[in-house]
Amino acid sequence: MTTRSRLRRLVLAAAPALLAVSPLQAAQLQAAQLQAAPPQPAPSRAAPVEVAACVVDVASWDTLNVRAGPSIRHRILFALPPDACGVAVEWDACRGNWCPIWYGGRTGWASARYLG
Repeated sequence: MTTRSRLRRLVLAAAPALLAVSPLQAAQLQAAQLQAAPPQPAPSRAAPVEVAACVVDVASWDTLNVRAGPSIRHRILFALPPDACGVAVEWDACRGNWCPIWYGGRTGWASARYLG
């Protein structure tokens, strides 16, 4: 038995007492925590709030990654050049520091820190 298997059994055995949940709920919670975050599609609406946003504060040799969901845990779908303008941003649908964007017919999530 591997160390990871032993640790998993220990956590599953202790979780119900620590969390006051059933063993099934504890197992489901642990499985959810071990999985990578699934991609979250950008909300699809007819008209984004702002169409004239530009990429800002990105070095001339770098790019702004556009991801499948609102965090760095999501995979990169494509990248915006550091001088990109005409990025459609739906500011009212942002989650934390991440906003759904549309650019060149593609959608995804980008950090609001680099959009202006």
